[in-house]
Amino acid sequence: MERISDCRVSRKKKLFLLITLFVVFVSFSGVLFELSFLFPDAGAKLHEGSRGITNVIDLEGIPAADWFPFLRDVKFKGTMTMNTRVSLDDARRDSLPVMAEVLLQGAVATWGSLGIDLRARDLKLTVKGVYHFAEDRIDIMTLQAHLSEKRRLNVRGTVYHIRSDRPVMDLKAEGSISVSELKDILSGPAVKWLQDLDIEAEGDVSLSVAGTLTSPRIAGNLLVRGERLTGKDVVVRGYRAEVPFRYASDALNLHDVLVRANEILYTRRGSNDALRFYLEQTDVRIPSIEYRNGAMKSGVMEARIGRAGAGTGDRVLHEEQGIVIRGAAAYDSWSRKAKFSAISLDTDVVKNITGDAAVTLDDPVTINANLLYDNLSLEEILQGQSPLLPLPGLSGVHGSGSVRAAVNISMPEQGEGRVAAALEADIRDAGFSSEDETVIAEGIAAHATGTVGFSLPFRHIDFALDSRSGGFELLAGMFYGNFAEKSLDISALGTYAVLEDMLSLQRVKLDLAGIGRIVLAGEVTGMGDRPHFQGDISLSNFSNREGYDFLVRETFREKYPFLAGIVVDGESEVKLSVVGTADSFTAHGTVSTARMNIRGKEPGRIVQDLNVSLPVSFSRGGPHPVPGEKDFGFLRIQSVSWGALITGEIEVFPVIGANTLLFRDNITIPVFGGTIILKNVSYTDLLSPARRLSLAVEVNRVDLARTTSALEIPQFSGDLSGMIPSVAFAGNRLETEGEIHLSLFDGSMRIGGLSMDRVFSPIPSLTCSIDMEDINLARLTSTFDFGHISGVVRGSVKDLVIVRGQAQSFSALLESVRKKGISQKISVEALKKISILGSGSSATILDRGIYQLFKEYRYEKLGFRGVLRNDNLRLLGIETQDSRGYLVKGGLLPPRVDVINYNQDISFSELVRRLKRVTQAQHGS
Repeated sequence: MERISDCRVSRKKKLFLLITLFVVFVSFSGVLFELSFLFPDAGAKLHEGSRGITNVIDLEGIPAADWFPFLRDVKFKGTMTMNTRVSLDDARRDSLPVMAEVLLQGAVATWGSLGIDLRARDLKLTVKGVYHFAEDRIDIMTLQAHLSEKRRLNVRGTVYHIRSDRPVMDLKAEGSISVSELKDILSGPAVKWLQDLDIEAEGDVSLSVAGTLTSPRIAGNLLVRGERLTGKDVVVRGYRAEVPFRYASDALNLHDVLVRANEILYTRRGSNDALRFYLEQTDVRIPSIEYRNGAMKSGVMEARIGRAGAGTGDRVLHEEQGIVIRGAAAYDSWSRKAKFSAISLDTDVVKNITGDAAVTLDDPVTINANLLYDNLSLEEILQGQSPLLPLPGLSGVHGSGSVRAAVNISMPEQGEGRVAAALEADIRDAGFSSEDETVIAEGIAAHATGTVGFSLPFRHIDFALDSRSGGFELLAGMFYGNFAEKSLDISALGTYAVLEDMLSLQRVKLDLAGIGRIVLAGEVTGMGDRPHFQGDISLSNFSNREGYDFLVRETFREKYPFLAGIVVDGESEVKLSVVGTADSFTAHGTVSTARMNIRGKEPGRIVQDLNVSLPVSFSRGGPHPVPGEKDFGFLRIQSVSWGALITGEIEVFPVIGANTLLFRDNITIPVFGGTIILKNVSYTDLLSPARRLSLAVEVNRVDLARTTSALEIPQFSGDLSGMIPSVAFAGNRLETEGEIHLSLFDGSMRIGGLSMDRVFSPIPSLTCSIDMEDINLARLTSTFDFGHISGVVRGSVKDLVIVRGQAQSFSALLESVRKKGISQKISVEALKKISILGSGSSATILDRGIYQLFKEYRYEKLGFRGVLRNDNLRLLGIETQDSRGYLVKGGLLPPRVDVINYNQDISFSELVRRLKRVTQAQHGS
């Protein structure tokens, strides 16, 4: 922008008047010059008739004429051809009617910083008026100026004291103008801004002029309309401006100005990749503007914009609709500084932004603004989110906040411009949820500070951020986190390259107070389409104790109460290098834990000095590199002491490769005098919902006496051995192949078909089948204090289903088997307890008559058959005669005692109550 105020005050006044009045004064200069030459005493010599005068006048002589001293500062060149007709019939001694046609050819006039150049076109003037000699006054009835057939200016009115250096005017003018023609005519520093515009516009002007050149009073209205206006970096299409104005007492006042434009486009440097701003359907109303002595100030202006946005090339970075901007402006042309106060901004989404701004129009042009966005709604803001800040998959976003911004913009004439902003934001009572409501957060309070800077043209964005949030509750799947007394600190430093569509993260740091720190660094490309990340992620200073308490204990304490009693310590660390997209990526690194101890609630329960170094390699949608021999890490435990379970040092060598957890060797765990060997352990597809754990289990001679003692259940002897060739855990289901063999009570037990559904749900379901052979009843009953029974039994439980510890269905058989050399006897105590199970009553004949003399009886056969379906138990004796079911069938020799079950169908819950009565009877005895 060029200076338009380089001349003094008197010249500025002349500059403003000369454009509209030059044709008037030049015309009458020629007329009066001719009259003074031909009629030196015109009032005395006029006579009847008329006289035509034609002459060619050299314009350079006009300023020197004594008739027009006010034109002495104007420099003229060119010629003026004048055809003048004087009406002698109407002439009087004191006045002279005149009609004249003036043709200016090759005319040039210069006045201060303004030039008028008519060398490329002719100016035709037609004048009709009356000159009054004594008063030195001209009454202009009509004056028409023609630059073309369509462009004309009509002037009428009176000019007093025309030959003095302070002529007085009372004129009115109206006409049409062409801005392109004005560009061809006007020149000089004062209108260089007009020459810099590529403009096609039509206009209409009407004005009135009163007073002198040094103290004029001017009022009028200017209406301009056009299809296109192109300036430096700016294009305006479909515009219209209506400008009412007044000039008096050295002040120019505009009032009720209206400017409308269909489209305004600003592109820095005109580059395809440069930052561009666009406005559509803009309507600007200015109630008042005052310009005095180089200083301008306005009332509160209002701009309404249908749509506005910013972008690069064809890419839209951000867009708003329904925009209303208000504010007052002040400008000093001497210092070339502008100030904007009481600024307010509202859009369909953004409400109540206020602030102020200052602009300096020197090189570089600078803009400094302070803005406040208060009472913002997160829900409304994210409805119009920028593509640079995508937040997919969120719903139910709410909360309020405020943002303060100090903005500095520098735009030099040469070189790149720069925008920098310092930001401060607060968020209050915020929350969000994922679309599937698996992640919910409520009560978020946060404070953030940061800086943003980018170049003009728009090539790079540099940013820095520091934030602290807390006071909220988070539910993510099964995880529940209470941040009421914890803070989450996030800091970020990086650059976004627009042309490359690449985000460079020098550092992103997340600190969860007292738990650990996550640090991320790398590059993200393809931000607007399919982001591709390449960089490093690390978790350091992770406190196992704080992490367990916050991430595990609080989340699972109700579902798994035993976890609430566990205490862990030590530190963990994760280091990963990641390459790829969300759908296809590879990650490799190491997970390590040092000096970790796991303690139970009861004294003496500890897993001591656990150390892990686990190499990891994940991949999704790409190749799965298989780990080599040297890729395995280690897991070492110094010792385990958990009740009766005590082991020495344990060392295994794991690795996560090809999305699978593998172990280099079989895992041997010494336990209760025997061993449990885990073979071919692998956990595949770790990143997939179809992940699957598989292994084979071999159990060798685990001492049941020590096992039952450790489990604090009735102790019995024997050992546990077996082989499960296949154990598979996938989804939420555990399946096995093979059998578990138990050697106990001089017999054996086999467990097969073991599986479990909904393992981690509140209602897990266990299914299996059990077969028993040669179980010594004497050892069994003595172990459980049931009363004494001798003999041998066999049996089975087929298709056993247990849900939440309660049997739901099975088909069971238990029967005695005669063995040579083994007697079959049952004590009175055992008979009473079986009677309770069979009939629900302990009242028997055993306490009456001769039966009181016997402590035990022989039996021929004992056992039962049972089928359970939906709490309905059909309980049958081992033998049925005449609708009587025998649970115990007495021997052939008297005295004989039978236990008979008459009620074949009972509720399983009733059977459970009877078992409780058996226990009570046992304690009572």
